[in-house]
Amino acid sequence: MKAGFFCLLGVAAVIWIGHGHYQGVAARENLSDFTALPQRIEVLDANGRHIGSIRWGTTRKSIRSLKEVNPILVTALLRMEDRGFYDHNGVNWRGVGRAIKHDFKTFSLQQGGSGITQQAVKMTWWGIPVDESVWEKFDCKFLEWHLASRVERHFAKEQILVAYLNRIDFGGGFHGIHAAAEGFFGKSPQDLSPEEAATLVAILNAPTTYSPILNPEACKKRRDLVLSELAHTGALSNADAARLSSIPLESKHREWAAAQRGAEEVRLAARELREMGIPEEVLSHGGFTIQLTIDSEWDKRLASATRSHIRRIDPRIPNRPLQAAALVVETRTGAIKAIQTGRGDLPDDWLNRVFDGWRQVGSVVKPFIYETAFEKGISSSRIMRNDGLDPEELGPGVFWFPRNAGHRGDHIPVREGLIYSQNCITARVGHKVGVTKVAERLEALGMADADTVEQSPTSFIGTFSSSLARITRAFTIFRLDGRECPPLHIIAQIEAEDGGLIYTAPTSTPIVADPAACRMTKQCLAEVISHGTAKSANQTGRDWIGKTGTTNGARDNWFAGSDPEFTCGVWVGCDIPTTLNGASGGKFALPLWVEIMRQVPTVDKRNRLRR
Repeated sequence: MKAGFFCLLGVAAVIWIGHGHYQGVAARENLSDFTALPQRIEVLDANGRHIGSIRWGTTRKSIRSLKEVNPILVTALLRMEDRGFYDHNGVNWRGVGRAIKHDFKTFSLQQGGSGITQQAVKMTWWGIPVDESVWEKFDCKFLEWHLASRVERHFAKEQILVAYLNRIDFGGGFHGIHAAAEGFFGKSPQDLSPEEAATLVAILNAPTTYSPILNPEACKKRRDLVLSELAHTGALSNADAARLSSIPLESKHREWAAAQRGAEEVRLAARELREMGIPEEVLSHGGFTIQLTIDSEWDKRLASATRSHIRRIDPRIPNRPLQAAALVVETRTGAIKAIQTGRGDLPDDWLNRVFDGWRQVGSVVKPFIYETAFEKGISSSRIMRNDGLDPEELGPGVFWFPRNAGHRGDHIPVREGLIYSQNCITARVGHKVGVTKVAERLEALGMADADTVEQSPTSFIGTFSSSLARITRAFTIFRLDGRECPPLHIIAQIEAEDGGLIYTAPTSTPIVADPAACRMTKQCLAEVISHGTAKSANQTGRDWIGKTGTTNGARDNWFAGSDPEFTCGVWVGCDIPTTLNGASGGKFALPLWVEIMRQVPTVDKRNRLRR
């Protein structure tokens, strides 16, 4: 009994202390930010064309009162998003309860139960999305509740709705009711018809799932639900709701396609801004312009090529769609010129497989094994065994017996081990270099931390994991004679409102490998394409180098390589590692790489891209 009393007392003390802490933090926020008209951070591509905005998106205008919006939209919004808006003090505790119940059932933190005030608070003070740990999500949620209560005490309900409507995301780069109304329907918010207003409210539940462009059937179904709910409120008669539901879904999306193409690039720019450590108050103020390194036309063609390629080769395994990622960077600078983070035709697919998709690297690691061996003095023409390994040949207690795919002979020159991707000779070459030395080299290149590279000979054929971005950057050393390009970046420069430069991308290229060894490896990689594992890509007159990569069961299929100006990496596989019978890096990744590199723009003497 006494233990229970003290337990309850302890819980009460924790709640009281936590309440005081978050109340104090909430009190320090500047409430004028809440009603301030949104300031945008303009995002331009490498050629100066607008492709989106950060924080409050492409909002060109903001409403100042609800009189500027069709009243039926406000009614629909409250009905679908926060029925108790005029009754609660900022936190819809019923919604919170439902969210907690759902998250406990699903063992997730997917639902937050946020009402309109909480969402407006979140968009005001946490405008740029960041990756959060579980604790950070709880921390933000507690602060969100206290800020919402403070906002409710200081602002009228109409002011809160105005702030919400000026900031809410409608997908495709449209943030705010003005941008959405103009972008989807070519109208002001006040001139929207009832079915158009219902469409915009329908989108809010899941902007990609209910996009009128990507998923018109799902969007119309939810739009009709909104119209039905409006009939329940009395805002529409049942007859009017039925009549409006029969109207086909239409949108005059004059700007939508361009905004959608730039959405992923804008998210990457927002992520990069965070990593730069720019103070939140600077980001909140906005008003500056970011020029990206992206070539929009090439980026568009890359997306189209990826979709077409995946549709052509997809084995259509139930519940496991084939995915792809592709990245093109300027070798000398590390500037991202084109990027595709997924297959591009699935709704609600936000996984960034270029930077965040860690997969087994397979044979794409072999150039770095051989480069390290050449640096150590092993000759490329030296004849070594390529037959099966003997027990403990690679060390006491090591019983590993890799096999070759397409055996080239029991004794071959070292260079052929790379050109034809032979596992047995590669294991012997790696053993002479030493697994520790290999791990240190991979860490120096940024491919993987030395302590995460498996400390066994299997690492020589890529049993550890890395990301496409890291692999692509590492491949730049073969064109730069041992120098690695600057960190990959999508932001070229940031310009202040007065035209002054706030930031320019770094240009240093550190030496990480021996120049002569890299040149020798480069020669071998050229032969990979001319008559090795990538000979199907042999293009007369093109100075291409590269390497295929395939893991066990073809769960991961890679190709990485370059021409004199650009380095490109491609990965193909399923998000859940899945055996792909008949697949390989040469069959699944290489054809897409070839299609991408065929579209490389030429570079004139002033280093400007031309087509």
